[in-house]
Amino acid sequence: MFFIFGLVDCFVLVIAVEPHSKIKGNVESLLELTPWNWKHLNTSIKVDSPITVDVALTSHYKLTGKHLHKFFKLRTQTDCASILKAIPNTKERDGVYTIYPDMKTRKLVYCDMTTDGGGWTVILNRMDGSVDFYRSWQTYKEGFGKADGEYWLGNEDIHLLTTRTKNELRIDLQKFSGEKAYAKYSNFSIGSDSEKYKIAIAGYSGNAGDSLSDNNGLKFSTKDQDNDAMVKSCAVVHQGAWWFGACSRSNLNGLYQKSAVKWTWKGDVESLLKLTPWNWKHLNTSIKVDSPITVDVALTSHYKLTGKHLNKFFKLQTQTDCASILKAIPNTKERDGVYTIYPDMKTRKLVYCDMTTDGGGWTVILNRINGSVDFYRSWQTYKEGFGKADGEYWLGNEDIHLLTTRTKNELRIDLQKFSGEKAYAKYSNFSIGSESEKYTIAIGRYSGNAGDSLSDNNGLKFSTKDQDNDSMVKSCAAVHQGAWWFGACSRSNLNGLYQKSAVKWTWKDSVESLLMKSSWTWKHLNSSFKVESPVTVDVTLTSHYRLTGKHLNKILRLKKQKDCASILKTIPNTKGRDGVYTIYPDMKTKKLVYCDMTTDGGGWTVILNRMDGSVDFYRSWQTYKEGFGKADGEYWLGNEDIHLLTSKTKNELRVDLQRFSGEKPYAKYSKFSVGSESEKYKLTVGGYSGNAGNSLSYHNGMKFSTKDQDNDTLDKSCAVEHQAGGWFFDCFNNNLNGLYHKSAVKTWNGVIWYHVTVSLKSARMMIRTSV
Repeated sequence: MFFIFGLVDCFVLVIAVEPHSKIKGNVESLLELTPWNWKHLNTSIKVDSPITVDVALTSHYKLTGKHLHKFFKLRTQTDCASILKAIPNTKERDGVYTIYPDMKTRKLVYCDMTTDGGGWTVILNRMDGSVDFYRSWQTYKEGFGKADGEYWLGNEDIHLLTTRTKNELRIDLQKFSGEKAYAKYSNFSIGSDSEKYKIAIAGYSGNAGDSLSDNNGLKFSTKDQDNDAMVKSCAVVHQGAWWFGACSRSNLNGLYQKSAVKWTWKGDVESLLKLTPWNWKHLNTSIKVDSPITVDVALTSHYKLTGKHLNKFFKLQTQTDCASILKAIPNTKERDGVYTIYPDMKTRKLVYCDMTTDGGGWTVILNRINGSVDFYRSWQTYKEGFGKADGEYWLGNEDIHLLTTRTKNELRIDLQKFSGEKAYAKYSNFSIGSESEKYTIAIGRYSGNAGDSLSDNNGLKFSTKDQDNDSMVKSCAAVHQGAWWFGACSRSNLNGLYQKSAVKWTWKDSVESLLMKSSWTWKHLNSSFKVESPVTVDVTLTSHYRLTGKHLNKILRLKKQKDCASILKTIPNTKGRDGVYTIYPDMKTKKLVYCDMTTDGGGWTVILNRMDGSVDFYRSWQTYKEGFGKADGEYWLGNEDIHLLTSKTKNELRVDLQRFSGEKPYAKYSKFSVGSESEKYKLTVGGYSGNAGNSLSYHNGMKFSTKDQDNDTLDKSCAVEHQAGGWFFDCFNNNLNGLYHKSAVKTWNGVIWYHVTVSLKSARMMIRTSV
């Protein structure tokens, strides 16, 4: 909790608000949400908020008893540990607090009250690159940034906090891949300004590796005050500020990269050479070194590598692939990055080498990560290759041919779902033919856990949009807007269009091509008919096909299913195939919905989906009645349809949540229904189970409210207060239709489930007819 406080006459006002939220609305409404004793007064008071703004509270309340004591305790705390000790119920309530490092001047800091017992004062926070950390000595002395985002506390305050008592330091790191690691030091302090904020550090433990103990005793350096031991300024070279030695094994104040970028050979050459284990000598003559990593570096200040290290350089110049680099230079193991290879032993090519996975030495021939590169290219472009080796790219068919024809090669395909799950497929043999052979693929024995989606392509020729070598009447490359070894338009297409989310295959593009891919029996006719797709769109088969036998029956059965559970029951092979389907809640009017056919047995009709904040949920009564958004993104199904789906049969409700930290709790209710519009879509819910906490039963029996129709039990409109529509009791316990925040904010106004305590990354409500 945070506390807003001030003194007027003889009484104190203390109001608990969630961190990061704006104080607004009716104060009395907020106090009604707390368990506190309070009393309305006629006098007026101005409250100086310890959070982000000064707030004049014009309605006057008085807290009584123990809450008054808490206020006095909080005013004298020097750090987060002392706040936690003074107010034990702040445990696990991370957020922005006010401390007094010098016992006089207040400072806003982020307190981690959860990790490793809590009570940690955050002195540095990096998370998104929104704040520039290439600052002056004075700025680092005073601190910069905001406590609810990226910031540096300030060297003077860090000095004050660490000199009076013994302190420990914890550093929490997260890779872009999601892996987390930490380093902990049992002793940490920094000196005064006159001592150049010299660091004292010792007693490492953790799993991130010790990258700070070597900095013990070093002075702090910034771009305008160079206190390191190097000729050049490490702060300038690395565009940051730190306790630099030989330009450092760590630099948490450095430039923020938007992806996992390895350190590359650039900048000041002498500084870089000092970091290596190589023997080198300064000469007056000039030499050009062809870097094995990312760029060619002309050593214009003239250095000479000597002995065995020079041999390593010459070895690297003649390596055909990443495996040969790893063999020639064993200490490249586990050093993934961009290297130079020579597929034809003459012409250099930059590639990404995976030196870690499955023993390392893998030459990456295709990399897809974010859709930044267009893969719908010509034959010539696929022959030569395109993209950049540190991002999305295709190595080039000619180079892949050269790499795979001289020696036996294996192929590994690493995949990652948007949900984070990873899988791989490995083939014992892989090669492609020459251009005259249309780069025909030869593929060997499969192993792995991703499923074999490539063996059927064995012996097929490569196709692009301008050279169709598949066996279909239509061009699969054109249909799928990619390039591949296509058979019947393929079971795999890693060069296809990049989607920003996990999109299922849909009924569109060429109908004949799709029918050829299916197991269905079909026949080409001259007559026409319209098929209503159960997936994402209605498709008119304008080139006239007829499905025969049992498959025709499936389509007819699907046309009149009222929800996802009945679709799954009618067509069992939809199990595990999540996606957008067509349902008929009133058995007349069609409605597109997202069906979860996987979770907890499948058959769930999604009635609410929140995932990215792309849709505004502060809507009118009529809009909530009809529904809004799109079924493949954020949406509300519509109160009228939810009523139709839940009023005739017994239904259960499942609420799936995801924190920004990645945890996924859920709540399940054995009973769920919504009344008619004349009943104000009254909620009936009960029978909780799950691990997210029961934040919905509290709202049982409540009517639905929107900004233009207030049906809650308070004098004020909770829908207006929280800018959402929902079943409100006293304005809070959950609010999954609330404002979307881009991070885990403690707030009343957000996508909130009371027992989770912070705003959520995603939330989904889905219903299913009870068995």
